[in-house]
Amino acid sequence: MKIKYRKFNIFDCANFFRLLNHTLVKKELPYLFPLSFFLFYKLCLSYMIDALRIKQNHVVISMNQKLIGLVSTHSECIKEKKAFISFELHPDFWGKGITSNAIIYFISLIQIQGKYNRILALADAENFKSHNVLKKCGFKLTSKNYIFKNFKGSNKKVFSYEKII
Repeated sequence: MKIKYRKFNIFDCANFFRLLNHTLVKKELPYLFPLSFFLFYKLCLSYMIDALRIKQNHVVISMNQKLIGLVSTHSECIKEKKAFISFELHPDFWGKGITSNAIIYFISLIQIQGKYNRILALADAENFKSHNVLKKCGFKLTSKNYIFKNFKGSNKKVFSYEKII
């Protein structure tokens, strides 16, 4: 199994859509939003525009040129030099260290850019796999009492993590 990292491209859209709509992946995400075609198209378009720029805001985890996962920064605060990181991986590849390696690789790219000095992450309170991934990558737990409001206005308990780079 040869895993590679690369920029997001138009050919990733279908696999990315399937990944975000996979039953097991949706269950583990800290945010619950309806992924309409319009929202998904907008998301893919922003990823492709970012891929054309010098900055690296997304890294595709691929096998045989097929997207199996993604690591991204979002919700940047340039003034405070911080950003949130998110990660998704197809369940067929869970438990193999792939996500941890991808996050470590992605953070090394961020360090080269010098754009951020703090990376934040949220993980569903019950998603122990994500807690372990973040700890393995050097993130420290900062709060167990963070409440994330999803698109329906209901609250979801998440843990917040931080890594100083």
